[in-house]
Amino acid sequence: DKECSGRGAMTDWLKLNVGGTMFETSRATLTSHPTSSLARMFEPNSSLPPATITSDGVYQMDACPRSFSVILNWLRYRHLMLGEARAEDVIPVADYFGLEDLQDLLTRHM
Repeated sequence: DKECSGRGAMTDWLKLNVGGTMFETSRATLTSHPTSSLARMFEPNSSLPPATITSDGVYQMDACPRSFSVILNWLRYRHLMLGEARAEDVIPVADYFGLEDLQDLLTRHM
């Protein structure tokens, strides 16, 4: 495990409020695509911190929760699981978080 000072370890479980929907995931999942801005936000010693953190430790992010759910599952499994989301709705969110591989996959899916 990559132990770090400050913002915790890669094994930490994090709570995120994304557009009003709560998600729980590991820091390792959020940083699994190391070149993405999402990964840089959650790296323990990052100079690009994620949005606001509430007093109870929840990260608040202003993004579409349905699209973020697709992104989170892709980060976990490297498999596109759209559920009820549409590829064209997920592409701008994937772009915002710098997930080029996912953007390419979504574009081919359209």
